[in-house]
Amino acid sequence: MSRFQGVYSLVQASASVTTSHELHEITAPSDRTVTILRAWIGPGTDATPADEILEVRMGVASVSGNGGAATPQPLNPNYAAVGATATGNGATVSTISPILVNDGFHVQGGFLWKPDPEERIVIAGSDVFGWIIPTAPGAGINLTWGLIFGVG
Repeated sequence: MSRFQGVYSLVQASASVTTSHELHEITAPSDRTVTILRAWIGPGTDATPADEILEVRMGVASVSGNGGAATPQPLNPNYAAVGATATGNGATVSTISPILVNDGFHVQGGFLWKPDPEERIVIAGSDVFGWIIPTAPGAGINLTWGLIFGVG
């Protein structure tokens, strides 16, 4: 039995990244928490072996970015409506404070963050989780990315 009221997926198909970039923000419902269970970034349609290493940050967003509305999808059709709001794919990044995860990855190898249960990021009710690429890539590139999160 899951400790979550629902588990949801939030994904972005291949999108152009030319500047620092907001990948996703999730605002937790006022009466529940959001727990980040998994996150990934992969190369999009135009990535080549010469592409670079990028930095990625996750944490509490103290200032929101400008991503467009994103719709979390339930992994089980019996889950209730998510109750959290989400945005993604924005050219203005969130201010992350505190930074809870700061890592780097080579574009060709992708990025997978699948923490042990005690390492998961838990966002309190009404707080905002932010996930960004804080610096622009050397050249524009297409990436895909996504998150799995629980609401409890």
